[in-house]
Amino acid sequence: MTMARRPSYAAILANGASAYDAEIPTNGASAYDAKIPTNGPSAYESHVPKIGGQIPSADDVLSDHERLLNRLELYELVERKIMGDGNCQFRSLSDQIYGTSDHHGVVRAEIVHQLKSQPESYANFVPMAYGDYLKKMSRNGEWGDHVTLQAAADCYGIKIFVITSYKDTCYIEILPRDEKSDRTILLSFQAEVHYNSIYPYENVKKSKKSW
Repeated sequence: MTMARRPSYAAILANGASAYDAEIPTNGASAYDAKIPTNGPSAYESHVPKIGGQIPSADDVLSDHERLLNRLELYELVERKIMGDGNCQFRSLSDQIYGTSDHHGVVRAEIVHQLKSQPESYANFVPMAYGDYLKKMSRNGEWGDHVTLQAAADCYGIKIFVITSYKDTCYIEILPRDEKSDRTILLSFQAEVHYNSIYPYENVKKSKKSW
């Protein structure tokens, strides 16, 4: 018997109704239509902003990494490795928005400005004095969290789609409060350790980026 080829991330719901365009900066390569993968039990988790997830053990880190790699392979996605200097969330966002991780400081400043300008939208999700949280997030090397991801989506008016290593959650979709673009940011998250920027394998082959 000939085994059917596993569908790619971009084609997995080609005939579905919940599709959206995900435009990826590829230095001239064309964008692609990305379909949200919804197959599998408990594949999706709605986004609830939070901070301070528990750091996993060394054994959990290894198993989580393997699980994440399997999911990326399933949807034919490839990670662009991002430096693990405490800025990985902001570097990954920068890579998706500007095509380079080098503008992470700009991205952090824009997200902190969003947090400052609309405290009513975020303060209830922060279990500390909100002013202290803002000072903390302003510092270079401070880890981003789910609150900063929501603020990023709101700031840029762009959906953020995160493939995770969580056992029961394949991906998280973060929706902006006011959508300004049909683009989608694609990230991977090895909980609670590291973010990378991710791209479809086909786009990587066409791109001249170093990986």
